[in-house]
Order: sequence, then C-alpha cells, then structure tokens
Amino acid sequence: MQRGREGIAFDSSVKWRLDQMIPAKRKTLMVALGLGAAVVACGAAMLPLLARPTNCGGNSAALGACKNIALNLVLAATEREGTAVSVTNLTSEEREYFRHISGISWLGTATVFATREPVNADKQPRQLIAVCNKAYDNVPQRRFGNAPFTHAVAYGDGSSGLISVEEFRELDLSRFIDAKTLAPTNSATTRSAPLERNF
Repeated sequence: MQRGREGIAFDSSVKWRLDQMIPAKRKTLMVALGLGAAVVACGAAMLPLLARPTNCGGNSAALGACKNIALNLVLAATEREGTAVSVTNLTSEEREYFRHISGISWLGTATVFATREPVNADKQPRQLIAVCNKAYDNVPQRRFGNAPFTHAVAYGDGSSGLISVEEFRELDLSRFIDAKTLAPTNSATTRSAPLERNF
C-alpha cells in the first residue's frame, strides 16, 4: 500500500509541477490548437469523399463527338435535298463541317468512327452513324462507384446513346472510317487510319 501512495504522490507532484510551468491560458490554448488540428486533419481526410469528380472527357466527350458527326452527315444529306450522302463522296464544303468535331479533343487515344454507308436525311431509324472505339465508365455519373464500361454511339435519327462492350465487339468496323479523316486536308486524297479496338 505504501508504494501506491508514493505513486499517487509522484503523479500529483508531476501534475503540480506541470500546472506551475504552464499557465492556465496557455494550457487552454494548447488544447484548443490540438483539437483544431484534429478537426482540420479529419476534414481534409473526408474532403475527397464529399467532392464530386468531374465528368469531362470519356463518354461525355465521346457522346458529343458521335452526335456531332451524325448530325453533320444528316445535315449534308438535307442540303442535297434528300440525296443520300456518304463519307466517301463528301464535297469540300461538306468536309468543312468536320473540321472541328466537338468533344473529340477530350478523347486522347480513342478514335471515333463514322459509317461508310449512305446516310439519308429522312431520319432512318437506328442507322448507326458514329461509334467510339474506347469504352469509358463515367456516364451515367454515379455518386459512389463507376458505371459499367460502355461505348458511345450516335444514330441517323439524331439520337445518341451507349452500347455495352459485348455489343461493340459484335460491330463490323470494316464499314466505318476514322472521323478525323473527314476534315478537309491540303492533299487531294484522304488517308484512312487503321481501325483499332480499345476495350
């Protein structure tokens, strides 16, 4: 029992000495600073969980690029007064429509393909006009986790959407051409890039 009292006496003497060394206001300030630092550290750790990530690029950009290509081909067919238009017989004026394809600069190494088949202005239902070869998982945007990987597409009726990786694998890409080659060039011929499947 004697040892216990000495331990208590030692603890209280240390406490008394600390109380003498650190004035009350300074002790309060140190506790407040310690708690403030803990709150800031916890807030900084939680911030990534609360922040909404950007949805630029990926399928957001691919959908825009595909839709832009489809609408430009339909516009060219409309200006030809209902005559079908193909990427293989675009005039130099029609090629100007493809000089700046919206969204394509956000896609990095991905390629957007346009159909070689004739496109009419009569809103043919579900004629696939454009497709992106790279699958992304940012659309639809989710609060937690990512969407499944999908490919952006656009149709002749003006609609656009997403298809699964399996549906993309079933497409015959030999009927498509790299949309970047549709823009006007200085040379008389337009070179087609080799088709790539990125998934």
